Amino acid sequence: MVGGFHGWRFGQDGKLAEVPLAKCIETTLYEISENGVDRAHFGVVHGGACVQEAGEHMQQMEMKPIDGHPDKMHISTRYKISVLGRRIDAKLDIYLLGSALNYTEGEGGLSYGLSAFPCPIDAHTVENVYVLFTPKRWPLIQYAQNKIVSWVVSKEIDNDVPIWENKRFNEAPMLSDFDGPIIQYRRWFASAFPDKVKPHRDADAPRRSCSGKSKDEVGVTSSSRGAFRILN
Repeated sequence: MVGGFHGWRFGQDGKLAEVPLAKCIETTLYEISENGVDRAHFGVVHGGACVQEAGEHMQQMEMKPIDGHPDKMHISTRYKISVLGRRIDAKLDIYLLGSALNYTEGEGGLSYGLSAFPCPIDAHTVENVYVLFTPKRWPLIQYAQNKIVSWVVSKEIDNDVPIWENKRFNEAPMLSDFDGPIIQYRRWFASAFPDKVKPHRDADAPRRSCSGKSKDEVGVTSSSRGAFRILN
């Protein structure tokens, strides 16, 4: 049975079986969100996003409240990427509304906007829905642009998933001078996070899927391919 409002699918037993455009990740809301300020991971996980050469590496990330509101945060950085052997300027701007909603603007050859709507299913599983925005172009150019941008963005998200699913929260991490404002971000995030919910997950905790069943009962994919809705 398919719901006529959001397209949710239910099995014959009446239980939720699938949420369109959503993906389940065995991690926590915090681990996903910290990615945006983890400066050092861009070059290792995302290849050309952070050139490892003096003078060309990703600039230090700046994290500032938006219009003086402590629950709204703007994270920005500038860097070089490699496109067909050429180095071009790129930028990343992340706008956070509390700990749950964020909008990212990226530019590097192609421009895009990406809204993420993470929803904790339980203490160790997050359901994530992404909505991708691209500039309006002529129809054929628009089609090619959407295909390229959605492929690139989903590929980079897939590169992050194994880290999200396996990293463990360290309350006192060893940081280098190249790491981003992780401690500043943790303090901000903690102010918006429920007191009774840990920002990390227990290694031995039972894991659940988006349908509410255990992972042994239903397959959970780590691929984000096809989890995008293109809005022009």
